[in-house]
Amino acid sequence: MSAQIDRRNEVLKTIDFNLNVLQLMHNKSSLVLTEKAKEKLMQYEWPEDPQMIEDTLEKAVQKCKNNHIEPEDIDLILGETELEVPVGLKLETVERQYILQTLYFVQQNRTKAAEVLGISIRTLRNKLNQYRLEGHL
Repeated sequence: MSAQIDRRNEVLKTIDFNLNVLQLMHNKSSLVLTEKAKEKLMQYEWPEDPQMIEDTLEKAVQKCKNNHIEPEDIDLILGETELEVPVGLKLETVERQYILQTLYFVQQNRTKAAEVLGISIRTLRNKLNQYRLEGHL
C-alpha cells in the first residue's frame, strides 16, 4: 500500500473520529458530512498535525444548518498549501495559475478569492476576462 493511500486512510479516520466527538460535544446525534463536503476535505493537503482537521470540523459544525455539513461550511486555510513554481515560467503564467488555483480552493467564490489574493473583485474580474480572451478559460 502506498504512502498516499495510507495518508488518505489516516485523514478519513481522523475526520470520522472528530465527527463522532463533535456530535457528543454539541449534542447533535444526526450530524452528517455530505459527500461533497467529504470530497472537499479529502482534496486538501493536510499537514501531519490532526489538530487542524479537528479545528476545521469544529468551525464547520458551528456554521452548518440542519446538522448537515456542506462544502460551504468548511473553511480551509489556503496559506497552508504550497504552490511549486518551476524555474523559467513567466510571471504572468505564475499569476494566472495562482489565481485559478485560489478560485478552485474557494469553490469559485470570486469575493473570497479576491480577499485571499489581496486584490479587488474588479481586478479579479478583469484578470478572468483576460484569461478567457487569451483562451485559458
